[in-house]
Amino acid sequence: MRLRNFIPLLALAPVVLSGCIADEPANAECDIEKCWVHFSNPEEYFYHAYDTLAGQPISLEHPEEKGISTSSDSIIFTIRWDKQVLSPVPLFFQVTEGAKLYQLVEGKEVLFVNGTPVDLTATAVGHYTEQRFVVRSEDGNWSRTYRVSIQVPTMPTYPPEGLKFQFEDYALNST
Repeated sequence: MRLRNFIPLLALAPVVLSGCIADEPANAECDIEKCWVHFSNPEEYFYHAYDTLAGQPISLEHPEEKGISTSSDSIIFTIRWDKQVLSPVPLFFQVTEGAKLYQLVEGKEVLFVNGTPVDLTATAVGHYTEQRFVVRSEDGNWSRTYRVSIQVPTMPTYPPEGLKFQFEDYALNST
C-alpha cells in the first residue's frame, strides 16, 4: 500500500523540480581573448611564425600560446624593423562566448566576420594604420573598444642603449 502512494509522487517530482531551474542569464563579458593575422609567409614579416598571434605568452615553455590581457585595450603586432605592410591582411578574433564583434567604419559599427582583410598598413616607425573594434556582451549592456595595429620597431643599434664597455681600467688578479 505504501509503495502505491509513493509511485505517483515519484512521477510528479521531475515536474515540480524543473520549475526551480531558471534559464541562464546572458553573458555580461565582452573581451577579445585571441587575435591573429594571416600572412602566406609569416617568417618574411615576423621573427617567428607564432608572432602572428598577438598577446603575451601564457608560459615560457610554449611561447606560441598567447593570450590578450583583460586589462589591455590595444593589440599590437610588431613586424621586422626592415619590413613594410602595404596591403590589407586577413584578421581573426576569438571573443568571449556569446559576445559580438564589430569594426568601427566611419563612426558606425559594422559586424566583423573573421578572415576579413583589414587595412593595417605599416610603412615605417610611427607610420601605421590603426583600426578600432568594439566587442558587445551577449546581454547588450556592456561593450569594450580595442585598437589593433601592426607597427614597425625602431632599427636596432649596437651596442644597445645603456650598455657600456669599460676596459680602460684593467689589472692582473694576483690569485
